[in-house]
Amino acid sequence: MFIICESKYLLAFSIAYITTTAQTVIGVAAFAAHLIWQVAMIDPASPERALRLFRSNRDAGLLLFVAFALQGLLA
Repeated sequence: MFIICESKYLLAFSIAYITTTAQTVIGVAAFAAHLIWQVAMIDPASPERALRLFRSNRDAGLLLFVAFALQGLLA
């Protein structure tokens, strides 16, 4: 009886850990994809585009923050 009860808790903990880890990995992957997009879009001859890409760093930081915040809230 104790082993069955313990395995239920272990299973629940494992599912919760995998879920929060997956969300963090997805968030970090979105952050990395955004940075790759920035590098691909840069044009040294266009200061307007460079400024737009620089300002999009706010979005990159937001993606990373949301990923870690969700991990903290759901853990």
